[in-house]
Amino acid sequence: MRSTKLVKSLIVIAAVIICLGLGLLINSVKVEAASKAKVTLEFTDGTKTTWKTGDEKIILGKKKLAYVYFGSYPQTEVTGKKLTKAITGAKYDKNGVATVKGVKYKRISSADATYVSPSNSKYYKWAGKSYAYFKYEPIKWRVLNVSDKRAFLLAEYGLDSQKYNDEYTNITWENCALRNWLNSDFISVAFTSGNKKLVKSTKLVNNDNSICGTEAGAETIDKVFLLSLDDVVNTKYGFSSNGDVEDINRRAATTAYAKAMGAWTGVDYMTSNGECSSYWFLRSPGMDAGSAAYVIHYGSVIYLGSSVNIPDIPVRPALYLNLSSIIG
Repeated sequence: MRSTKLVKSLIVIAAVIICLGLGLLINSVKVEAASKAKVTLEFTDGTKTTWKTGDEKIILGKKKLAYVYFGSYPQTEVTGKKLTKAITGAKYDKNGVATVKGVKYKRISSADATYVSPSNSKYYKWAGKSYAYFKYEPIKWRVLNVSDKRAFLLAEYGLDSQKYNDEYTNITWENCALRNWLNSDFISVAFTSGNKKLVKSTKLVNNDNSICGTEAGAETIDKVFLLSLDDVVNTKYGFSSNGDVEDINRRAATTAYAKAMGAWTGVDYMTSNGECSSYWFLRSPGMDAGSAAYVIHYGSVIYLGSSVNIPDIPVRPALYLNLSSIIG
């Protein structure tokens, strides 16, 4: 009788141990699954899916233009009836950020902008406004290439307006203010601490300006950066190999936030989406060490560049996304 009770007790104990073991196993699977971040992948036909193993083969094999949504940044202006008292009366922090009913907003004034024009229609109209309000939205990135478990991404829009360097001086990408801003201010605003871990530090080779011969300076290691002159004539990334061509794939529109921050926006050339295109900075030097190259609104590359302290050229960040933490 005692032996029967002992056997039953041992069976119960064993069952408890097995259940606990299974519970730990299930929990470990959940943790492992949770460690894999989800990134939305979108194709030009409007199809959206969560990036999974094999999608990179579709992008590369079929030369299919694709986008991912990753991070967030103030983009669309909130106006009219959507600009409620709850938004205008919210408590904004020292960075001009507030959350209203779970939605994040950015408030700026003309004093925050890098450039303000009182009359030119190609700039944001600040007249009569004390503040403008913008909604944080997912950043849309164009997938330029996929290799070695990483995706090379370029922001589809000019997201902000920042000077290449605060002062006019001879300078290279290594020491310019814009590089520092991208890898400190921008990355802190655009990504959560978890998302920052998905952005790979990358060694960048900064080649000299091939047309003007201007030295580009030393190699750098960056998480966020700008494309180079070599990048924007690379057919592998979807661009024309001729920098003089008015390449529609090099055209880019700006967000409303970038325009309010000082970005110039054209009206006579359109992107493939039918939006007015603008300029955007490259990290390569222009005709001399006091200038930076850029892509003009009609899609050609301006090798001569513009002064490094010009205040109205939009910024299109680029980065490498670590796919090992996203797909199996």
